[in-house]
Amino acid sequence: MRNIYSMFLRACLCMSLPVALFSCSDSDEHPFTLPENPNAVLAGQWSKVASMDGSWVVSPDGDTKVLRVEHFIRLGSSVYYRDSSWVVCEDAFSLDYNPQAQTLTLSTDTTAKQMNIVSMDESTIVYADPAAEDTITLKKRGNFCSAAPDSIVGFYMSAHRFKAHGMMYGPKGYARQYFYLDEVVDELISEYTYTPGEGNKGHISYHVKYRINPMKLSAYLGKKVTTDVTFDIRGELDLEFLVHSEASKYSDEVYMGVMDGKVESTITNNVKGTTSSNVIDGRKYFALTKEEE
Repeated sequence: MRNIYSMFLRACLCMSLPVALFSCSDSDEHPFTLPENPNAVLAGQWSKVASMDGSWVVSPDGDTKVLRVEHFIRLGSSVYYRDSSWVVCEDAFSLDYNPQAQTLTLSTDTTAKQMNIVSMDESTIVYADPAAEDTITLKKRGNFCSAAPDSIVGFYMSAHRFKAHGMMYGPKGYARQYFYLDEVVDELISEYTYTPGEGNKGHISYHVKYRINPMKLSAYLGKKVTTDVTFDIRGELDLEFLVHSEASKYSDEVYMGVMDGKVESTITNNVKGTTSSNVIDGRKYFALTKEEE
């Protein structure tokens, strides 16, 4: 394991944090001043090894949200839809790293738990958990976002509602709702605009309208069905990109973040001639996932 202070210095230099450096060697003859914010070395996306817990999304200030992308599997005999997904926040706490004492403190509004760091480098943290009487290993899966992506072409969104937010974003401003198979729908309106903003902020607006065509559905299922529903979905969302993990042999490329805005959904039953509407607004967590081809 490389020297912790050497690692800490390299990470701080990469993040352009203020540091007074006299030497990069391990010698005590040339000390250096620790940065004002040691928690910055924790910024990024981490996950527990051999655990099904969600991802620890950590800001440079140590603010941590445990986010998980959960897959929705529709049970039943019909097969005209895809599995879909949404994002849930399982936990929230503050992380505080003390490089001198080599401790990591997890704090909520009511509790604080201090753990001793066994080893640490740029991609792995091993700490002792007294409560579990064991060590926990965190592996870094992604970096904290200082800038929004230039494009979201090829990404699928998971968020609060899989039908309202579950859009697949294609080239030339083309978007489609991902849940129903292409073979059974008529795409009436399929458009979006994505604009990267200042820093890690961005904005997306989309208008997707589609009909579950009873003739296409009957042909696909091999039996006559009368389902005839039209969905009209309009979204206007401000995005804050928090972490980005590149594609690997273990996972797809993913952005995670928080969004704020409104999605309006109107559903028309073309058989009964009835209409219902739904509005989803406020801050929600999201993930954008691009599957490897």
